[in-house]
Amino acid sequence: MASTLEEQQSLRECENYIQAHGIQRVLKDCIVQLCVSRPENPIQFLRQYFQKLEKGIDAMCKVIERRYLDVMSENEVNTMAYLNDFCHLVESLMATNSSNFRNA
Repeated sequence: MASTLEEQQSLRECENYIQAHGIQRVLKDCIVQLCVSRPENPIQFLRQYFQKLEKGIDAMCKVIERRYLDVMSENEVNTMAYLNDFCHLVESLMATNSSNFRNA
């Protein structure tokens, strides 16, 4: 019985993780693009798809970081933890809207 409860808890945690990071949407968009493109080498396509997605996220975080630093006072420069949290939020938002960045 304990094993079943542990398995259910583990499954709930996994589902929460997948939902919180928009993984289902990212994978759905990726598979749609794979089916539309039907490349000769699907593994290479998948690698390139995720590299483009990652570059789009990285680029967006850099733009946000530059803009944020431009408006911060000198005292606030030491609060980079806020910026890091913000970039993680942007990554999550972009993951849920990955179709907008697949050609980045």
